[in-house]
Amino acid sequence: MAEDTLNEIEYLSGANGEITLVYWNYDKALPGKFFYQTDSFLAVYEYDVKRDEPEWNIYRLKKVMALGEE
Repeated sequence: MAEDTLNEIEYLSGANGEITLVYWNYDKALPGKFFYQTDSFLAVYEYDVKRDEPEWNIYRLKKVMALGEE
């Protein structure tokens, strides 16, 4: 995605995480898949071409183990 597109998404959504575009769907002129991550969760967006609609999966991030920390 273009930098101004990312800035607009962050501005409109109030998002404060990192967006990583995996691929662009040129046929539909929209993101095919991207990740949005903050300190506490990961959202995975993927456009389902068969159903012709977006799909979101959201995961809570939790530290399981910290090796070497006291």
